[in-house]
Amino acid sequence: MTEPSSLTSQLNSNVFFKPGYIKMSRLLTGINSVNNLFQKKGYEFLKLESRALMDKCIRRTGLDDFGGEDFHHPLSVLLQSFESDADLNLFGRISVYSEIIRMLCNRLLMVADRKRFPQIDSERIVRPLFITGLPRSGTTFLHALLAQDPKCRAPQVWEVMHPSPPPETASYSSDPRIAKTGKELRWLDILIPYFKRVHLIHERYPQECIAITSHAFMSYVFESMYHVSSYRIWHDKQDKRPVYEFHRWFLQHLQWRSPGSHWVLKAPSHLMALESLLDVYPDADIVVTHRDPLKVLLVCKLYPGVA
Repeated sequence: MTEPSSLTSQLNSNVFFKPGYIKMSRLLTGINSVNNLFQKKGYEFLKLESRALMDKCIRRTGLDDFGGEDFHHPLSVLLQSFESDADLNLFGRISVYSEIIRMLCNRLLMVADRKRFPQIDSERIVRPLFITGLPRSGTTFLHALLAQDPKCRAPQVWEVMHPSPPPETASYSSDPRIAKTGKELRWLDILIPYFKRVHLIHERYPQECIAITSHAFMSYVFESMYHVSSYRIWHDKQDKRPVYEFHRWFLQHLQWRSPGSHWVLKAPSHLMALESLLDVYPDADIVVTHRDPLKVLLVCKLYPGVA
């Protein structure tokens, strides 16, 4: 795993602003302009409709059990918000479409894993450590630092993006999904070249919990990346306990063949749902980072360029 000092140096670098990115940005702008012309004539590429997306995943995997229907309504609200609020350009639409397909396929594959290995359900998540705090208050650095403990488990980006089949300790550092995820993440450098100025991501870095709960389609990851205002209003009013139950279900999957002494987890959004978190994880330890709120707000001005 990358050392925290490496993370710090990258956070302070300007390597993500390169002439190549400027040329690519101009190319993307041109392609999006052509797409806008088609939209004005009534053509829409990759319509975001839940039934069609689910059917595509069923055909792709040969599976049809998504693990219940609790996610249907959240997915519908999210997709409607993408269509009505997000003002997606062509590449934004491709990104959303691909991510929804990936998460739905993951659900199908994970449920199939559970049927094949029912013992996964018996996994106990004992005394997980949750890091939370205001955005830009050091939660990512602290997560990376505490994840250096070789005895603990921190969910890495690759296994959250591709959780099936369950990872194994023996092949954890050489799993072919690591390289696959690395290739997929390179698209971020093309589509959002300044994203890493705001939040570092790498296939072997610890991943945030919002990437796990995104598979339930009730996650703050969507509103942090896109302008989905109606979804956010709806999401803020929802009971979060089912989301943390799904979160535990996901961790059981990752832990079954690759256990650790305890989980080290992180998301600023846990601050808004501590009661639900503790209902599901009553033995959890919680670390809250602190920073001058005025400085936090100043740094958060970077986010609109990412969303």
